[in-house]
Amino acid sequence: MRNTRDEGVYFRATSSDNVIQRSFVHDTGTEQPQFGEGVYFG
Repeated sequence: MRNTRDEGVYFRATSSDNVIQRSFVHDTGTEQPQFGEGVYFG
């Protein structure tokens, strides 16, 4: 995942049993740099 406007991967509070493997997340937050987390849990 690359060149996203906000977070690269976003797990919501109601998410369960999620898995990320063999991933390269970069160049996030292209619209709002303060909100460009690679992986966000919330």
